[in-house]
Amino acid sequence: MIINKTHSKGELVNIINNYNIDISNPSKYRKIELSALLVEKINLLDKIVPVCNLPFLTLIELKQYLINTNPKKTLTIKQKNNIVMKCKKIKHYCENLYSIKNSLYRDEEELLEDINLIKNYGIIPSVRLAIKKYNNNEKLKDKIQVNIPEYVQRELNYKETLKVKKQQGLKVRTGKFILYF
Repeated sequence: MIINKTHSKGELVNIINNYNIDISNPSKYRKIELSALLVEKINLLDKIVPVCNLPFLTLIELKQYLINTNPKKTLTIKQKNNIVMKCKKIKHYCENLYSIKNSLYRDEEELLEDINLIKNYGIIPSVRLAIKKYNNNEKLKDKIQVNIPEYVQRELNYKETLKVKKQQGLKVRTGKFILYF
């Protein structure tokens, strides 16, 4: 097993710390040394205990993630900027009451081309927001589904659970009560 070079040292350190992999002070190593050590230690493991802030449930998933290209870095900066600009145009269309006349688009086809292009990059938060705003159009017949990788979806679900607040309320009861001191 060889760790793909697109994974950053910080990401490797995060994995080591969260899964309690036996490498003391991983930050002191260079990335290439750390990768070699991590491969060594992972090969000795039988299983991992899932943690809530990382999306890997099994050792096989973790290995597959490390072997393959980092999905967060599949686009060049130029491509990512192009997608973000398309998202801004779509948001502008949505904020102008879903009117082609008031937007930067010439026609519906151009809009749908952009939407069909960006929906495949659900890893980018701007894409998820633009599609969500687009789907809020009441006149829309078919909602657009964003392709979100499974590990990103797990991260989003975890973050959503952190936002949920447990409400504690006051219960008021009426009647006669006897208090003993």
